Amino acid sequence: MSITLQTYWNNRFEAGDIWGTEATPSAVMAYPYFAADQAKRLFVPGCGYGRNSNFFGEYAFHVTACDISEVAIERASNHAKAVGLSNVKHFVGDYMNLPFPSTERFDGIYLSNILHMYTEEERNKLFHHFTSHLHKNGLLIFSCLSARDEKYYGAGAELEKDTFLVEDRIMHFFHENELQEMLQDAFQIVEMTLHNQRIDFEAGAEKDVQSWFVVARKK
Repeated sequence: MSITLQTYWNNRFEAGDIWGTEATPSAVMAYPYFAADQAKRLFVPGCGYGRNSNFFGEYAFHVTACDISEVAIERASNHAKAVGLSNVKHFVGDYMNLPFPSTERFDGIYLSNILHMYTEEERNKLFHHFTSHLHKNGLLIFSCLSARDEKYYGAGAELEKDTFLVEDRIMHFFHENELQEMLQDAFQIVEMTLHNQRIDFEAGAEKDVQSWFVVARKK
């Protein structure tokens, strides 16, 4: 687990509910897909202080969620307990090294702005690690930065193709064909569309950016 990254997010979350208390737009967009699939068990890595994991819990999904920040997980767990969401389990964990047995499977996985925060090698590792814990025919639903965002694409120093260092944080902007290639072997794409979602390029400076909303079914 990266102590630097963990410390960064602990410091950010000490400020409270930095993005408000409402679920992200992509979580709201994801709900009808999970509901129509009659999914029972969801996994929400990078859950922060629980606004998306607890949102899904309110709709009676059994949710397992993690984040590297102890501060965020304490807040997420306290909120779930306060509103009686016994079907939501939060734990502190590094999703580069999930503590699940190889047989652990979920009906759905939801990722909010996770995949674009890593280098290509790390993204590939995360993608395969996450989806190895998804049932056949299960849904992977996620949001990520789009290279079509003309306002913010190219900000900062370029580390790799379409990947930039912005305020000491990695930001990768996905092209549509890149997502298609990433998914084509193991998934059938159900939906891929653009939407606006707030993201923090630097602490205290959240901005609306064009992001991909992707729904994919594991083959």
